Amino acid sequence: MYIVRKHPEISKEERFQHQASYCFSELAAYRNQLVQWQEQYAPQSPDDDLHSRFLEALHHLDDVEYQLDVLQYGTDQERQEAVQEYMQNQTKPQEVTTMRKILSCKFNLDTACVELHFSDGSTVAISTIAVENEVADSMYQRSELDWLIYNKPLEYAQMVLKGEVEHYLSLGCDHGRMED
Repeated sequence: MYIVRKHPEISKEERFQHQASYCFSELAAYRNQLVQWQEQYAPQSPDDDLHSRFLEALHHLDDVEYQLDVLQYGTDQERQEAVQEYMQNQTKPQEVTTMRKILSCKFNLDTACVELHFSDGSTVAISTIAVENEVADSMYQRSELDWLIYNKPLEYAQMVLKGEVEHYLSLGCDHGRMED
């Protein structure tokens, strides 16, 4: 006998709002880091060499502030384009700079969320139930996602945040399936 629970549905709009919130949070943290670097690593005299972090701040600060403005004040179309571009271009967790170093990534059974904890004290919690309701069409796909959640939560989180779960499931992976 199977007990079937109806999980709350997550709409495409709710998924977009989660992604937009994530993008804004990441960009705001990066902006704050750039401002800090611009002040901390500014040359003290004209003869000083320019520090790489100071140059990064000069190079990226205006663009990051523009992206934050678009996410906050842009039209729906502009916001969707900004989120899509950010999600496609974001760095992999192994390559995250010191501003957002991942301290831990684990599945919390009590909340049914994969939680990422960062060195700056922030946390991102991904509702696994909402993700399954959005992308899993069969019990096999749900099982595949469950395998990732328990065995590779960091890879799971990365795929969800980049919007790559549907592509992963389309590959027909077979973790945990019994051999004949």
